[in-house]
Amino acid sequence: MKRYYKYLILAITIALLFTGCKPGFSDDTFETKDIFKESHTFTYDRTEDDVVNDVIYEVIVENGLVSTKVEIDFEEGMFISASTFNADTLLPISAYKSNTYDLEPDRNWEINAEYGETLEMVAGTAAERETKSLELPAYYLDNEALLFTIGALSMEEGFEKNINISIIDAGEIIPFRISYQGIETIESPYGTFECIKVEMKYTGLVLGPKPRMYMWYTNDENRYPVHYENSDVKLSLSNIE
Repeated sequence: MKRYYKYLILAITIALLFTGCKPGFSDDTFETKDIFKESHTFTYDRTEDDVVNDVIYEVIVENGLVSTKVEIDFEEGMFISASTFNADTLLPISAYKSNTYDLEPDRNWEINAEYGETLEMVAGTAAERETKSLELPAYYLDNEALLFTIGALSMEEGFEKNINISIIDAGEIIPFRISYQGIETIESPYGTFECIKVEMKYTGLVLGPKPRMYMWYTNDENRYPVHYENSDVKLSLSNIE
């Protein structure tokens, strides 16, 4: 897990270096499917550097809103990511992210984000806080909920759109290219499923390799996330409650 957080810090640093050079918002629109009908707890085998850990996502559906939360224990502490969004439009309401360190609490950091007419963010440690406000496009998704919201997009052969993604770590909204990749059979610890494969690719200006993320969703009315790959990190569905 140390390696993951080194990459996270590097990604944030790069994003801050390019503040002011961000690409413009995409005007692409998207339609959604009504998949958020029940609350569930999803458990995944998370694999990185051949180390496998359980990752548990709580997805709560209530009064037209969906809340997601994941807590990941690592050897130095805990990582938390959470979000709330509208079940029908997928537009986010709020997001949260934090790292806590067991032996060095002065290193603890958190980010709170609230969506309205603008995106308002407060980030930092107990000793130092910073705020940032961003203009919002008409259509956008929040990065903390992507594992679930991408599955709710209405996709078919030929689907390819540049979708605005709010990344609160970087304090920016950046278009990513989302494209339908066809149907594949995926084996997971929870079973074998016919899945829709989706590719997500960063299309911004940062130089160097641009890893592509892949997600596989059940090809049915539920669109459960079954598998995810991003460089050397993989999630594979092991249980649904």
